[in-house]
Amino acid sequence: MREVAAAERQIAAAEAARARALAEAASLADLLARADGTAATAPGRAWARRRLAAEIGCATRRSESTVTRLVTEAEHLLESLPATRDALTAGDISYQHARTMVAHAVTLPVARRSGFEQAALPLACELPAARFDDRARRLREQVHPESLTVRAATARRERAVWFEAGLDGMATLHHLLPAADALAIDDLIDRVARSLRTTTDDAVATGAGTVVNADANVNVNADANADADDDGADTRTHAQRRCDVLTDIILGRGERPRVVPTVIVTVPAATIAGCADDPAELHGYGPIDPHTARAIAATAPTFLRACIAPGPAEPALSSQAPGVRAPVPAAPAVPPPVGTIVSVTRRRYRPSPELRTMLMIDDETCRFPGCGRRASRCELDHTRAWAEGGETAAGNLAHLCPRHHHLKHEGGWRVENPDADARDLLWTSPRGARYLTRPTGATARVRPPDLDAPP
Repeated sequence: MREVAAAERQIAAAEAARARALAEAASLADLLARADGTAATAPGRAWARRRLAAEIGCATRRSESTVTRLVTEAEHLLESLPATRDALTAGDISYQHARTMVAHAVTLPVARRSGFEQAALPLACELPAARFDDRARRLREQVHPESLTVRAATARRERAVWFEAGLDGMATLHHLLPAADALAIDDLIDRVARSLRTTTDDAVATGAGTVVNADANVNVNADANADADDDGADTRTHAQRRCDVLTDIILGRGERPRVVPTVIVTVPAATIAGCADDPAELHGYGPIDPHTARAIAATAPTFLRACIAPGPAEPALSSQAPGVRAPVPAAPAVPPPVGTIVSVTRRRYRPSPELRTMLMIDDETCRFPGCGRRASRCELDHTRAWAEGGETAAGNLAHLCPRHHHLKHEGGWRVENPDADARDLLWTSPRGARYLTRPTGATARVRPPDLDAPP
């Protein structure tokens, strides 16, 4: 394991050296262009860069477009993000982390980039690249000086669908759309796909050939619409079922499912009431504009009130009865800290629905290091086992996906909670390496640094 980690650090250092060389080559190309006069015009400067990309591309057997991207990233790392460059040189982050930092930082005004880098770099040193991308995107949304309402309206005008041909008779259909709609679609196809798996298995057990799912109202013929083995069992993976569900819904095959998708949005009371325009938090995505949040709240079938304040106490929750439209508050006052007591300690093993909801919002994903599986598709686990005296309380519960739930109990990994109030988890691998994970929802609510303050 040490050899692998050491090799990764060497690769990162080499990529940092490549970035320095590319930035120096670009600087030299610009200098030569100024010397021969071609830099006096925009086409001349563009041709200088194209000549540079062509030469480096031939020397490294890379496409010119790839070289151009690498040069651009290198210049940003050398000029605007020195701390990220140093972390890459030291091997504390990978080049993918550095690329992500550049991609988000360049969308901010130059004056804001240093503060953003200062806030985001510790996350890059802690998280895998994919998880860091998610956290950096959320942080960028919080610190961007332009109103999220304005940016969301501009971005919404870019919505589109486009086709990309693939190999072996396959293709990819890309759909750029508002995040709330995307999450609702994703939840819908996941719920229908899971229901089909259950009902198809039941049909095989009883010898039925066609299954009607009473919840989703979808007809499934294992012979016609699914991969099946000799016994007629549906052998599709969950990913294949999801794909088929989406295709069937769009093309109108079979009956349209009656499953209702679920999205969770945390909205300040003042924003719902229209007295403020603070962003809301879309579970599984991050900040969204207040206009979208109010539109979701106006049609929400359930409404959960939570009084969230700093301190170790668990938030008090109360909820509207399921199936009843949520009333929109008439005043911006935060609901008082009264409601259902969410911690049941040793009174019962299963947590209350309110506690489950609160923890799903707080965790957002599986709490194993680096895992990004959504908490709504994970299992709620007692960190200290119930049989060993563990309580059914927020400080002793965390979401784990099935894979990492089994790894905890059967794979030799140990986990403890050094700070029950913060709900941190400290994982120890079979080889003794230690990793700390924190709930995404809690850390996302931490106020970002003042990026206007002098460094």
